Amino acid sequence: MGTNHQNPESSEGKRVVGYVRVARGLPKDDSAIVGQKEEVQQWCQRNGFKIMKIYVEEGFTGSRTIQERPALRELLDDACDGESTS
Repeated sequence: MGTNHQNPESSEGKRVVGYVRVARGLPKDDSAIVGQKEEVQQWCQRNGFKIMKIYVEEGFTGSRTIQERPALRELLDDACDGESTS
């Protein structure tokens, strides 16, 4: 990992990312993802956080490893590279 750490504070509050998922085996229902995104957005707004990106994982069970979850892997890679809060 590099040492290029950026200050996660901005004039609009702390910058964060969200991660939402729907497990495999559940009926394909976009409203579940939409609802989770809305919850994340509302919580961040109430608590003074600025969402930089919301990562969406569909169809992967919680028992999968990080390597087997593309959106979670992307989130972690972006965080290590400083991409998520730019």
